[in-house]
Amino acid sequence: MTEHHYTKHLNSKKSLHNIGVNVINSTRIPQLEKIFINKTNGQKFATDEVKIMEYKRNKQITFFGEKYSSNSKYTMIELGFDFSVSVKTSEILLKLKRKLKKLGTPMLGYFWLVDRGMNGTMHFHLVVGIKRLSLKGKNTSKRTENHL
Repeated sequence: MTEHHYTKHLNSKKSLHNIGVNVINSTRIPQLEKIFINKTNGQKFATDEVKIMEYKRNKQITFFGEKYSSNSKYTMIELGFDFSVSVKTSEILLKLKRKLKKLGTPMLGYFWLVDRGMNGTMHFHLVVGIKRLSLKGKNTSKRTENHL
Protein backbone atom coordinates (compact mmCIF):
# COMPACT_ATOMS: atom_id res chain seq x y z
CA MET A 1 0.00 0.00 0.00
CA THR A 2 1.31 3.42 -0.91
CA GLU A 3 0.48 6.89 0.27
CA HIS A 4 0.99 10.17 -1.58
CA HIS A 5 3.67 12.19 0.20
CA TYR A 6 4.05 15.36 -1.89
CA THR A 7 4.03 16.78 -5.42
CA LYS A 8 6.56 19.12 -6.97
CA HIS A 9 6.46 20.99 -10.26
CA LEU A 10 9.02 20.09 -12.86
CA ASN A 11 10.77 22.78 -14.89
CA SER A 12 8.81 22.77 -18.09
CA LYS A 13 7.87 25.67 -20.34
CA LYS A 14 4.82 23.88 -21.70
CA SER A 15 1.51 25.14 -20.31
CA LEU A 16 -0.87 22.75 -18.60
CA HIS A 17 -3.78 24.50 -20.29
CA ASN A 18 -2.80 23.97 -23.94
CA ILE A 19 -5.37 21.85 -25.69
CA GLY A 20 -5.50 21.34 -29.41
CA VAL A 21 -4.39 19.13 -32.25
CA ASN A 22 -0.71 19.97 -31.83
CA VAL A 23 -0.80 18.93 -28.17
CA ILE A 24 -2.68 15.72 -28.95
CA ASN A 25 -0.25 14.93 -31.75
CA SER A 26 2.80 15.32 -29.52
CA THR A 27 4.31 13.26 -26.73
CA ARG A 28 3.06 14.29 -23.30
CA ILE A 29 5.72 15.97 -21.20
CA PRO A 30 5.41 15.43 -17.44
CA GLN A 31 4.62 18.60 -15.50
CA LEU A 32 4.57 17.16 -11.98
CA GLU A 33 6.69 14.73 -10.02
CA LYS A 34 4.70 12.83 -7.41
CA ILE A 35 6.44 11.30 -4.43
CA PHE A 36 4.86 8.31 -2.68
CA ILE A 37 5.79 6.34 0.44
CA ASN A 38 5.45 2.58 0.60
CA LYS A 39 3.62 2.10 3.91
CA THR A 40 4.95 -1.46 4.27
CA ASN A 41 8.67 -0.70 4.14
CA GLY A 42 8.78 3.12 4.43
CA GLN A 43 10.66 3.61 1.14
CA LYS A 44 9.92 6.63 -1.05
CA PHE A 45 9.53 6.45 -4.80
CA ALA A 46 8.82 9.03 -7.47
CA THR A 47 6.68 9.00 -10.58
CA ASP A 48 4.94 11.60 -12.74
CA GLU A 49 1.36 12.28 -13.84
CA VAL A 50 1.99 10.90 -17.34
CA LYS A 51 3.11 7.52 -15.99
CA ILE A 52 0.13 7.47 -13.61
CA MET A 53 -2.25 8.25 -16.49
CA GLU A 54 -0.72 5.50 -18.65
CA TYR A 55 -0.93 3.02 -15.76
CA LYS A 56 -4.63 3.79 -15.17
CA ARG A 57 -5.41 3.59 -18.90
CA ASN A 58 -3.62 0.24 -19.26
CA LYS A 59 -5.37 -1.09 -16.17
CA GLN A 60 -8.79 -0.20 -17.66
CA ILE A 61 -7.91 -1.79 -21.01
CA THR A 62 -6.72 -4.95 -19.24
CA PHE A 63 -9.91 -5.10 -17.17
CA PHE A 64 -12.05 -4.67 -20.31
CA GLY A 65 -10.09 -7.36 -22.13
CA GLU A 66 -10.37 -9.80 -19.25
CA LYS A 67 -14.10 -9.19 -18.88
CA TYR A 68 -14.97 -9.68 -22.59
CA SER A 69 -12.28 -12.21 -23.59
CA SER A 70 -14.53 -15.26 -23.15
CA ASN A 71 -15.07 -16.52 -26.71
CA SER A 72 -18.07 -18.54 -25.57
CA LYS A 73 -19.94 -15.51 -24.15
CA TYR A 74 -18.69 -12.34 -25.88
CA THR A 75 -17.34 -10.92 -29.11
CA MET A 76 -14.97 -7.95 -29.20
CA ILE A 77 -14.96 -5.78 -32.30
CA GLU A 78 -12.18 -3.29 -33.02
CA LEU A 79 -12.80 -0.31 -35.27
CA GLY A 80 -10.18 2.14 -36.51
CA PHE A 81 -10.82 5.76 -37.48
CA ASP A 82 -8.52 8.30 -39.06
CA PHE A 83 -7.84 11.27 -36.77
CA SER A 84 -9.11 13.66 -39.44
CA VAL A 85 -12.60 12.14 -39.37
CA SER A 86 -15.08 15.02 -39.15
CA VAL A 87 -17.60 13.18 -36.95
CA LYS A 88 -17.27 13.42 -33.15
CA THR A 89 -16.44 10.23 -31.28
CA SER A 90 -19.70 10.55 -29.32
CA GLU A 91 -21.69 10.57 -32.59
CA ILE A 92 -19.85 7.46 -33.84
CA LEU A 93 -20.66 5.68 -30.56
CA LEU A 94 -24.31 6.74 -30.70
CA LYS A 95 -24.70 5.50 -34.29
CA LEU A 96 -22.93 2.24 -33.48
CA LYS A 97 -25.14 1.66 -30.41
CA ARG A 98 -28.26 2.26 -32.53
CA LYS A 99 -27.10 -0.10 -35.30
CA LEU A 100 -26.23 -2.85 -32.82
CA LYS A 101 -29.56 -2.41 -31.02
CA LYS A 102 -31.42 -2.75 -34.35
CA LEU A 103 -29.50 -5.99 -34.92
CA GLY A 104 -30.59 -7.22 -31.49
CA THR A 105 -27.04 -7.06 -30.13
CA PRO A 106 -26.74 -4.25 -27.57
CA MET A 107 -23.31 -2.83 -26.76
CA LEU A 108 -22.15 -4.17 -23.39
CA GLY A 109 -19.04 -2.03 -23.07
CA TYR A 110 -16.40 -0.13 -25.04
CA PHE A 111 -13.19 1.80 -24.81
CA TRP A 112 -11.43 4.06 -27.25
CA LEU A 113 -8.08 5.74 -27.41
CA VAL A 114 -6.02 7.97 -29.66
CA ASP A 115 -2.86 6.42 -31.06
CA ARG A 116 0.06 7.60 -33.15
CA GLY A 117 1.03 5.19 -35.90
CA MET A 118 4.54 4.25 -37.00
CA ASN A 119 4.46 6.97 -39.68
CA GLY A 120 3.38 9.61 -37.13
CA THR A 121 -0.28 9.86 -38.19
CA MET A 122 -2.93 9.99 -35.49
CA HIS A 123 -5.93 7.65 -35.41
CA PHE A 124 -8.59 6.30 -33.04
CA HIS A 125 -9.10 2.73 -31.86
CA LEU A 126 -12.58 1.79 -30.67
CA VAL A 127 -13.12 -1.64 -29.11
CA VAL A 128 -16.68 -2.78 -28.43
CA GLY A 129 -17.86 -5.72 -26.33
CA ILE A 130 -21.11 -7.44 -27.39
CA LYS A 131 -22.79 -10.79 -26.79
CA ARG A 132 -21.21 -13.62 -28.76
CA LEU A 133 -21.80 -13.47 -32.51
CA SER A 134 -22.07 -16.68 -34.42
CA LEU A 135 -20.64 -16.02 -37.89
CA LYS A 136 -20.35 -19.65 -38.96
CA GLY A 137 -21.41 -19.94 -42.61
CA LYS A 138 -21.95 -16.16 -43.02
CA ASN A 139 -20.15 -13.87 -45.47
CA THR A 140 -18.09 -11.38 -43.46
CA SER A 141 -16.16 -9.89 -46.37
CA LYS A 142 -18.61 -7.01 -46.93
CA ARG A 143 -17.00 -3.72 -45.90
CA THR A 144 -18.91 -1.50 -43.47
CA GLU A 145 -16.66 1.51 -43.88
CA ASN A 146 -19.32 4.15 -44.58
CA HIS A 147 -22.32 2.46 -43.04
CA LEU A 148 -22.10 3.97 -39.57
